[in-house]
Amino acid sequence: MKTIKMVSLLILVSSILLIACHNETSNEKNVAKKETVEKETVKKEAPAKTINTTDAVFDYFAQNGINITDQTEQLFLDEIKAVYGYGFTANGIESELYQFRNSEDLDVAKNGFIKDGTDAQQLYTNGPFLLGVYGDNHKLVDMFKQMK
Repeated sequence: MKTIKMVSLLILVSSILLIACHNETSNEKNVAKKETVEKETVKKEAPAKTINTTDAVFDYFAQNGINITDQTEQLFLDEIKAVYGYGFTANGIESELYQFRNSEDLDVAKNGFIKDGTDAQQLYTNGPFLLGVYGDNHKLVDMFKQMK
């Protein structure tokens, strides 16, 4: 009777050890597979795309952790010669984004905003885009400046 209990106990312990070793080996294989997949993913990244539309700017902001809400199309775009313009909230700060056909129109609009009372330090340009940020939102401004 003692022998049967000892053999049963030995079989139980051996089974537990085998299962534990098998799971550890499987985990190591999964980690190795994940590392291989991550390396392949890094190699397959496409070159950076040029951001040339307001939709692409908003996508770029979202991909970089900027929470965009309350996006509304601006009225009177013809008056400032903007192609597109949107008011929006970025991480809780009111902001505006405009796209222009050329740098001359952008400069005229920027100077018009300043003339109408907008602080020049709240306006940022990058390519055909003019960004107005009406509060402290360094992350949005930094993302906009780094955008290509």
